[in-house]
Order: sequence, then structure tokens, then C-alpha cells
Amino acid sequence: MIDASTAQQPAERPHAIELYDVCKNFEGGKVALADANLQINRGELFALVGPNGAGKSTVLKIMAGLLRPQNGTVIVGGLDRYRDHLAIRTFTTYLPDQPNLFLHFRGIEHLQMIGDLYGVEMTERDRRIANFARLFDLTEVLDKRIATYSNGQYKKLALAATFMTNARIYLLDEPETGGIDPPASAALLQILQALRDRHEVTIVWATQIVQMAEKLCNRIAIVDGGMIKACGTLAELRQQVGDPEAGLDRIFGLLTGKDKNVLVSEILDSMAKNVEEAPQRIRR
Repeated sequence: MIDASTAQQPAERPHAIELYDVCKNFEGGKVALADANLQINRGELFALVGPNGAGKSTVLKIMAGLLRPQNGTVIVGGLDRYRDHLAIRTFTTYLPDQPNLFLHFRGIEHLQMIGDLYGVEMTERDRRIANFARLFDLTEVLDKRIATYSNGQYKKLALAATFMTNARIYLLDEPETGGIDPPASAALLQILQALRDRHEVTIVWATQIVQMAEKLCNRIAIVDGGMIKACGTLAELRQQVGDPEAGLDRIFGLLTGKDKNVLVSEILDSMAKNVEEAPQRIRR
């Protein structure tokens, strides 16, 4: 069982997570992450924004201790990620983009197991299970095997398990995806907002939905091609690209050289021209 008393108090440092010169290569020499440097403050909601294959999941897996980089230093809660991995597990939780649950378990058994692992007192554990079941509309399926769940129910169970814990650092890989319905998505955003406002909780959130990151996050890292292209508040990122009104999608395009505005304009002009010429082509 994970010691809940330890989970309450990560090491006292200004940064919850620190990456220094972190590099990760996969087989064949593919660079997944190159010279990554990030310092994530305690108590902030921090976003990793980038497209599929950008390196967001690699960053989170390194923070979670599931991948070990070839070079660099990773510190979580003031502790060395790989030397003190058992201690770090007491106050962190990781939600992958494709959770791997025990399909032969019933939903309630999975949530009970997570609560017990994180040292949640039984009465409190059962109260949380009931509340999350209502929040994510899982009450009617809690006694069913997870193998029978729909994609959305599966992801909502994984979300409930994530927030069941006594974690002080949450590592979330695209929690808003996986077929969850609008009510569950709204509930997720409310939870993220509430946790953001609790100064002892730190959230690192990988997402492709820039509008949500722009609205909710204290700071944002732009990730592309295995590199951290920029990091800062929205105001700081706007200053970096020289546009005080730019949205995060525009900022991302400018910082990564993937601004599609000109190309979209050309495509729309071409489409409009085709529409105008269509009657003439038909008459011929």
C-alpha cells in the first residue's frame, strides 16, 4: 500500500518537476526528445501542447518514470525520478492517453483497489467512489466487468480512478479524449479548474485542444518534433511571436513554422473559384 501520509507532503521546493537536458532516443536512432529543459512550479496547471507525435507523451512518461532518458536529469517533488521512484509514487499519479485497466475486474473493484493503494481510508474511499460514479454516470455499470464497458465508460472509469487518489502531482495525457461525452468533459474541466486553484496540487496536462489550454492553464509549453519550442504564460508567448492578440493555435503555428493561415486562404480562394465556375462547366 502507498503511504498516504507521504502522499500529502512532497519535498519542499519551488518546482514540482524539473527536467534538465533530457534526451530520449528510440530504437533505430529516432529522436523522441532532444535537450528538454522544463521547470514546472508547484501548484500550477501546466500544458504540453502539440500535435500527435510531437513528444508530449514521451515527456509525461519520463516524468512518470515509465521511460528512462539516455541523458539528463529528472527531479519530481525534489527527488531523483529513478533513484527515488518508490517514494515519488506516493504523491504522483499518471493517466496515459490509452489507459490499461484490468478487464476482468468489475468497475467498483478497480476503484477500490486504487483507493487502497493510495491509502484512502475505507469510508472516504467508498464516498469518493459513489461521488465519481454519479459524476461520470457510471453507477449502473460499477458492478459489471470492465471488459463490457463502452469506450467512453472505460475512459471515464480511468478518470475516476485518477482523481480517487491522494496525489499532489497529476500527469495527464489527453484526458479529454477517448470518447467521453459532453457532460463528462465538462466535469473534467471543472475538476481541473478546482485542482488548479489548490496551491498544493500540480497538474501537467498534454493536449491538442489549444482553446482549453489557453483558457485554463497557468503556463504552456509548445512541443514539436521532440523539442520544447517555447514555454511561458499566454502573454509571454504572445510577446515572443510579436502579436498581443494571437491565440494559442496561431502562436503554435508561428513558433513551429506550421502556420496554415496562408495555405487555408489559398484553398478557400480555390474552392470559391470552383464554385463560381461550376455552372459554366455544367452548361458546356
